[in-house]
Amino acid sequence: MTRPGNNNYSILYCHCQLLAGVLLYVNRVNLGFEDIEDVDPTTTLELTVEDLRQGSDPVLLKFVQYQRVKSITLFIEDNNGGDVSALGGLQFFGKPVATTNMKEFKKQG
Repeated sequence: MTRPGNNNYSILYCHCQLLAGVLLYVNRVNLGFEDIEDVDPTTTLELTVEDLRQGSDPVLLKFVQYQRVKSITLFIEDNNGGDVSALGGLQFFGKPVATTNMKEFKKQG
């Protein structure tokens, strides 16, 4: 997921089946499967069956790790032994970081 500008995130909703180990990487563009073992994830989630039910409580993320986010890479490490992982929905909630628009500056004095 890539969004223009910087964003702060603090909540994650995940509606999926069988996912257990999920690694999140912040601002790691062009991260491939071969790079996963060499780069420490921003967050490692161990999701339970209860976490994956629709209507369950959101997974709270550490706010300090999700400030000034431009991209999030998701890697499914474990799917509870299943052959197929199904991701039915994923929502990140946050807000854009206020930025200064240089075009709005006016010369003073």
